[in-house]
Amino acid sequence: SSTFTLDTTVPAITTATLDSSTGGTAVGTIALTTTDNSTIQYRFCNDSAFPSSDSQGNSCAWTTLAVSPISVSPSWVPTGAPNEETVYLQVRDLYGNITSRTIVAPAIPTNFIATDTTNLNAGIYREFLSWGTASSSTFGSYKVYYNITGAESAYDLLGAITNVDENYYTHTITVATSSTHFYKMVVVSPNGDVSEFTSVKSDVPDGSGSTDVTAPYIPFAGIAVSSVGNSSANVTFSTYTDSSLAEGELATSTVRYASYTGTAPTSCPTGNSVFSGTYVVNHSIYLTGLTANTDYVFCVLARDIAGNVSAPSYVSEAGGTFSTVGGPAITGVTEREVTDISATIFWNTDTSSNSKVCYSTTTSGASSCATSVTGSVVTTSGTNANGTFYQHQIGLTGLSSGLTYYYKVVSVDTLEPPNTSTDDRSGQYYSFVTLKDTTPPTISGIATPVLSSESAVIIWQTNEPASTRVQWGATISYGRSTIPDETKSIYHIVTLSGGTLDMASVSQELDEETTYHFRVRSDDDAGNISESDDQTLLTTSSGDVNIVVVRASSDPVTDTTAPSISNVVVSDITPFGAVVGFDTSEEAVSFVEYGKDTSYSDTAGSKSWGKSHTIKLRGLTLGSGYHVKASAVDKSGNTGTSADQTFKTTFLSEDLKDMAKIENIEAFQKEIENTIESILPSLVPPFITKPTITDITENGAKISFKSNIKAFPVVVYSEDGAYDETKENPYTGEVSDTTEKATSHEFALTGLKGNTKYHAQARAFSLPRVIGKSTDVTFITKASKIAGSIVERKKDSFTVVWATVEPTSSIVEFRNIKTGTTERKTNDAKKTTHSVKIENLPPGTAYEVNLSGITEQGNIAEAGSPLSVVTSTDTTAPVISGFKVDNALVPGRTDRIQTIVSWVTDEPSNSTAYYQEGAGTPGDTEELAHKNEILDSYVTSHSIILPSLKPGTIYRLKVTSSDDSGNEGAFGPRMVITPKQTESITDIIFKNFEDSFKFLRKI
Repeated sequence: SSTFTLDTTVPAITTATLDSSTGGTAVGTIALTTTDNSTIQYRFCNDSAFPSSDSQGNSCAWTTLAVSPISVSPSWVPTGAPNEETVYLQVRDLYGNITSRTIVAPAIPTNFIATDTTNLNAGIYREFLSWGTASSSTFGSYKVYYNITGAESAYDLLGAITNVDENYYTHTITVATSSTHFYKMVVVSPNGDVSEFTSVKSDVPDGSGSTDVTAPYIPFAGIAVSSVGNSSANVTFSTYTDSSLAEGELATSTVRYASYTGTAPTSCPTGNSVFSGTYVVNHSIYLTGLTANTDYVFCVLARDIAGNVSAPSYVSEAGGTFSTVGGPAITGVTEREVTDISATIFWNTDTSSNSKVCYSTTTSGASSCATSVTGSVVTTSGTNANGTFYQHQIGLTGLSSGLTYYYKVVSVDTLEPPNTSTDDRSGQYYSFVTLKDTTPPTISGIATPVLSSESAVIIWQTNEPASTRVQWGATISYGRSTIPDETKSIYHIVTLSGGTLDMASVSQELDEETTYHFRVRSDDDAGNISESDDQTLLTTSSGDVNIVVVRASSDPVTDTTAPSISNVVVSDITPFGAVVGFDTSEEAVSFVEYGKDTSYSDTAGSKSWGKSHTIKLRGLTLGSGYHVKASAVDKSGNTGTSADQTFKTTFLSEDLKDMAKIENIEAFQKEIENTIESILPSLVPPFITKPTITDITENGAKISFKSNIKAFPVVVYSEDGAYDETKENPYTGEVSDTTEKATSHEFALTGLKGNTKYHAQARAFSLPRVIGKSTDVTFITKASKIAGSIVERKKDSFTVVWATVEPTSSIVEFRNIKTGTTERKTNDAKKTTHSVKIENLPPGTAYEVNLSGITEQGNIAEAGSPLSVVTSTDTTAPVISGFKVDNALVPGRTDRIQTIVSWVTDEPSNSTAYYQEGAGTPGDTEELAHKNEILDSYVTSHSIILPSLKPGTIYRLKVTSSDDSGNEGAFGPRMVITPKQTESITDIIFKNFEDSFKFLRKI
């Protein structure tokens, strides 16, 4: 016999990427690396159903490779451009285990342009490249390429940009050129997928396009304020090259704003501002942290790629002011308890209001509120360091696993008219990713409805769509397998016969009168595998076929006979209870109606199916007569009843009087205990309100609740991982207070773990075993406090570092102490060591720095106290070196010469060149008479052109450079002699010295 291998390990995919930038505009390359311990097959397709071939002509058939690991790079014709391009991948091993993957190449960048921004006066040659921003969900980097040999020639990588909002690149050319420069670019995903190239843009960086000295034009009519809430607003406007509005102009944008009372100011505010460094035509700036019911004035500015800044556009008939609305202030929006199919959204408001979440797998869907869940008005408040808050909680269900969902939250207060507040994270929307499905399908209904001497049909069902496969053989080791059917269904059917082949391409014809073992297998879309227990089938003798109808009869026999009841007996009669027993003629559930007359005021029952029934009656009155009637309901809904019977409960004295003797003292005590025990079920336990959790810290919390009667309080609790609701007591910890009964109860839970979800339940009792219980509540302890430090302080930046116990995101808020302006820098990557550099700051400025982060559980980790830092002050002047003078004769002109003065500095600074004709006199300290300067450009390599110096003349030259702190470095003055076309340099020197020292002739 052959050796059987049971393999349920799916193949591993190490690399699966699509590079759409190769092979021209219609052909890409797929890179696949996969491993398994057996022969591997793979297939790609643009259609998720995997037909034999897709609409682009690609084959979707399996390809077999005999070695593992394997790496292949087939050419592929993708579809979807200029949008995202999607390719579906499946890898399968010899035993039918399948791994699936979806490969997505990013969309082609939009609006790619190249603009000549050469500054001939400064000798700076450059091209400014810009494009539309990519989708952040598929972004890893922008890559820009160029050449100077032709649009169809090979390209060199010019640069890679990893900031999705940095949608521009400046290509600086070191020397003057007349060559055409060709540019194109791609977007690369985090997985390494590459978009198709943009169309090629070309230009000559020679300044022939004329230098742009015109600031962007912002039409008043185009300035708008939308989505005004109680703490935020969205300012939008567009920029154009001129007032004709014929052509849009790329520019960055700034909105300055301030609150006011009375008449709106007519000047541009300077207190607060929001800046966007993305070059776009249509601008959208979100203002956050505003105050409700407040008037604001604002102005907008734009800076184009040449550095021209528009005049402030502020109060006018078209806009410039807005007023925030009232309504709940929304804070602390977060998602928790995310599973593969559900999530819970939390947030706080400062007033009582209702709860609504709009969500979708796209931001546009979340914006339009295509799908939403609305909750009731929250009336219960809590307190924290910021005051009173109302916590909102909305559960989202029916989600798909492994997808990103975007959402916004909405709260409407209870005033008339009502005020509505919306938080959509400044237009970026909150998001979470559902967990991947790890639960295998549930298999049921395995049957063999058709059996013959040579074949068998096997059927079963699953609780979710899954694949179809049967492993079978003469023994429980099986040894053979049907070819897996990857079409997902909840209904499954497999035929073993001479007309079907197994995975080794061998006929599956069976032998007559033979017992076969088999088990069924189904894999869901997430790759979760479910296999049944061992099953057997017996083929028939030759010529016989057994057919079993596995369905309900078309003409079922209706059961209309009620169960008959017999042997009704009332036993175990006590002062407060009794037991009623009876039998039924068929399986049924049972009930007993009872009361002090035949109207029967109460009912007791049992939901267990059976023919013998026992029902306990509790809460009876001692020494009273009762009527009872038994009832039973069968599985067809027919009800049978017994005749009425009566009994009388006893008095306590009847049971105890004969036992009240010294020799029976133990039995007497036992009877009293039994009597008390019989009373307990008749007593109503205390009613417990839902517990309130407050004062949550990293290692404790306060839990408060009330009972309707005075009782002893108990709180049981457990970590989420140890909580087991299948147990009678699912909790692991308990605190109680039995010193004094009360109706208001409060416990402080201590010694808890930080950033941990806990379950808790409040309990109370007045008598033992008569315990009232609340519903289970959950809370999450706060994460440990962050302790950070400033490790690098410069004039325009500082770096802050810190560590966290658990992985968290990195959030740094820094407030300018002087202006009060607060900014934030974040990194969503979860890690335990954090380092964030804050840049582009003014020197000598004090900041208050607050650190925080979001844990993987959605909890907020905060710093115990803010840090303080002051950027350093620059008092060092630039150091000038490399002073050089180059002269060039102007053809056809003998009265002027062009001189280029150049130097370098050790830090970025501006440029000024002073000059004056003549050698001067010793000790002369007066500034030279003339100067050329470039004050708006801070560089380390400086060039100033002096276009009109005289040939053959002595000049004194001096250069200065000032950094952005106003520190000035100087070099010179130095004497230079300009050349003359008809004289040698020796002639020039002697002539100038003769002119300078002709006073010696008088000696």
